[in-house]
Amino acid sequence: MEETAGGQSQPKNDSARFESALIIRSPERLLAATIAVIAFAEFFVMGLMEFLPSLPAWADHTIDATMLVILIFPFIYFFVFRPFIVRMDESEHVEASLRANEAKLRQMLDTTVDAVVRFDPFGKIIGWNEQAEILFGRPSRETIGKSIFDVIVPPRFRRIGQARLSRFLKTGRSTRFNRPVEVTVLHQSGREFPAEIAVAPLSHGGDYLFSAFIRDISKRKLAEQALLEKSENLSRSNAELEQFAYIASHDLREPLRTVSCYVTLLERRYGNKLDSDANDYIAFAKEGALRMNSLILDLLEFSRVGRGSERMEAVSLDAILAEAIGNLREAAAVAKAEIRFDDGLPVVLGDGLELSRLFQNLISNAIKYRSPDRPPVITVSCRRKANQWVLAVKDNGIGIAPEYFERIFALFERLHGPGSFEGTGIGLSICKKIVERHHGKIWVESVPDQGSTFFFSLPAMESPLSLSSPDK
Repeated sequence: MEETAGGQSQPKNDSARFESALIIRSPERLLAATIAVIAFAEFFVMGLMEFLPSLPAWADHTIDATMLVILIFPFIYFFVFRPFIVRMDESEHVEASLRANEAKLRQMLDTTVDAVVRFDPFGKIIGWNEQAEILFGRPSRETIGKSIFDVIVPPRFRRIGQARLSRFLKTGRSTRFNRPVEVTVLHQSGREFPAEIAVAPLSHGGDYLFSAFIRDISKRKLAEQALLEKSENLSRSNAELEQFAYIASHDLREPLRTVSCYVTLLERRYGNKLDSDANDYIAFAKEGALRMNSLILDLLEFSRVGRGSERMEAVSLDAILAEAIGNLREAAAVAKAEIRFDDGLPVVLGDGLELSRLFQNLISNAIKYRSPDRPPVITVSCRRKANQWVLAVKDNGIGIAPEYFERIFALFERLHGPGSFEGTGIGLSICKKIVERHHGKIWVESVPDQGSTFFFSLPAMESPLSLSSPDK
């Protein structure tokens, strides 16, 4: 049985099979069979002449000629006819193989998820699969032989497309081939839609044949547009929120200052004339005003993060850390804190003031939330991880329970009551905002009663300015 191009099986001609086996697979058998036939014919004629009377001269000459033809036939066959027959048989096999491969290729193109359009160097369509029929709304019988530019390219782009094809045929180079390109294509109804097309040229017999793989990306473009609009709206909302927080916190300080002044004045003038309850109320009002002032100041500081984008420059973390430790020298001395740090911290691209505030907030928290059983030891270290620097601020303080690892970075989030520790719960929110503005991440690892380690990453600068080796 022989498999045809369409996948069907049909009986092969028996004589053709015999001839193929005899000619291609075993020519020695044919030679041996021919010699055997000649020998048999010679013995037959010799035996026949023994029993027959003398033959006429013409009959004798005829027999000799016949024997001569039988004798030289194999040589004529092998040197004259056999090469020609072999070439014919091989070409038939090649053509059958090509037809089978073409059928398989056509079947594969018809089942692909992309529309596939094949065209010649003149732009004439020679192939149009089923997905192309669905995508463009045109059956293949209406497109074969037509110009691809007239069928799927909008009129305003046809001249550009033809010029690019001509340029490729002349130079053999194109920046638009062999890679996906976003284009606008034309439906049969006249509707235009975005598509991704990849044109693959194939050199064939000195000429080129082209296969265009086309995919509708309308849904993807709609999703990208929706995402872009959401991102713009979110950026605009964040900017408006930061502006509002800045203005509100700035403007709220004036009436708060007025309230605080009048409460202080009331205490001075009438404090000795009021009973203890009234004095307690005045004290509560003053304490609330002071706390409110701290909240407004922290909110104002939070809103200022990111407003100095022009200050992004190469800064040395050695100098930044030294500045932050200097600002905390008095608090560290009171707490008898020991601050250790690695030498040769890297140079990064950032805002020096904000990075100093980042170190200062983290070290200040380590001093504030120290354990009463041991003096605080704070260690600042740095290591290289891929294309980032990962810095760590480690302490031996009271630690944090795992369920609060994410919560502590929220705005105004406090794990302790107002009377336990000073602060408004905004310091780590500021740290998070600073790190994210520098395209990094911040996280914490901690064991209660043993201490905490705050990690944050910053992009590495691949330049000679770096003062630390990559494997530090």
